Amino acid sequence: MAQLSSLSILRGAGRNGLLSTCVIVAALLTGCNRTPPAVVPAKPPDVSFTYPVQQNVRDYEDYTGRTESIPKVEIRSRVTGELTKILFTDGTLVTKGKPLFEIDPRPFEAVVSAMTAIVHQSEGDLKRKKILLDRARDLRARGSNSQEDLDNALADFDVGKASLELAEANKKTADLNLAFCFINSPIDGLISRTNIDVGNQVMANVTPLTTVDSLDPIYANFDVDERTLLRLRRLLIKGEINSARTNKTKLDIGLADEVGFSIHGFIDFADNSLDSGTGTLRVRVQIDNPEINGRRLLSQNMFVRIRFWIGEANPSLLVPESALVSDQGIRHLFVVKDSVNQKTRQAEQVVEYRPVEIGLQHGDMRVIKSGLSANDRVLVGGLQRVRAGIPVTATQVKTKKQNLPDEKTNAVSNASK
Repeated sequence: MAQLSSLSILRGAGRNGLLSTCVIVAALLTGCNRTPPAVVPAKPPDVSFTYPVQQNVRDYEDYTGRTESIPKVEIRSRVTGELTKILFTDGTLVTKGKPLFEIDPRPFEAVVSAMTAIVHQSEGDLKRKKILLDRARDLRARGSNSQEDLDNALADFDVGKASLELAEANKKTADLNLAFCFINSPIDGLISRTNIDVGNQVMANVTPLTTVDSLDPIYANFDVDERTLLRLRRLLIKGEINSARTNKTKLDIGLADEVGFSIHGFIDFADNSLDSGTGTLRVRVQIDNPEINGRRLLSQNMFVRIRFWIGEANPSLLVPESALVSDQGIRHLFVVKDSVNQKTRQAEQVVEYRPVEIGLQHGDMRVIKSGLSANDRVLVGGLQRVRAGIPVTATQVKTKKQNLPDEKTNAVSNASK
């Protein structure tokens, strides 16, 4: 374009401007042949690295479950009658033996009175027949009556005795029915709302009145998959773990509003066979739920996370979870390796791509099962500026050991380094 512009200038210029035009053209040609400035090499990005943490950690499996009240009692009346009193407040804690409902007792009191009278009548009749029996025996001993007379007196006495026993049994039934008019709580727990109002007719063993949920202890069910079950049984056969059926296996319990695990429990039941539909084994954990300031933290059907610790702690390598990168589903790390630049023959630090097999997460650290050694320098800072093969300027940062359960218990050790 510079040459075309120069030709245009020549056409438009006169003889007097020829010399000036030539000077301009020469200057333009000289500018086109100027040598470009040298490219300054980019400075290697600054990154930070850490060495893997070597620590004994325990394996675990996480499950989810729902709390369950055991026992959970549905309150029903054992007699038919009119509901006359409700003696509790809906949704409150009740104690065993606390009065809850009252059925109209008057019809049952009348039956008790009638049965009492029949008992007294039977007692009097039995006394009379006892006298007649004694007289018949005396007369028979003196030969004044026949054996038949004695047998009849004895039979009458046995009938009178049976009549008294029947009357006493009916009296006990009447007493029970009268007692059933006063319905008390069979357990300590949290009571639900009443399902029926005063004045309504209650049918014996039919009408549901309310429910009471036991709260301490409370239980949670979860399902163990078949792979984990086989792994546990192999460890059990080797003697590396104890049976949950005979030893209280401790578990950590986390609630819906927390990240960690604030309470604990132990396995108190494991089913005897797997569910053929899901391929899982139902397991139940018992959780203490003490009363605090008149309240209990857990109740029926609450969501819980259950951490099931497996075996003993083993030496492992851990890296920060933030150091892991995912590439098409493959988890990998970037590590720093010492190298020599082939052009400058100078030592440098180069990024290396390192696929790894990951294990479980413990806090903000992740167990690395394979693909990493204790002396590898793992990149933890500046990951967004690096790729495999580029030189970097790396500085070390320290990673503290995690507060992890010790080798023999689930308690978190305070000896963190």
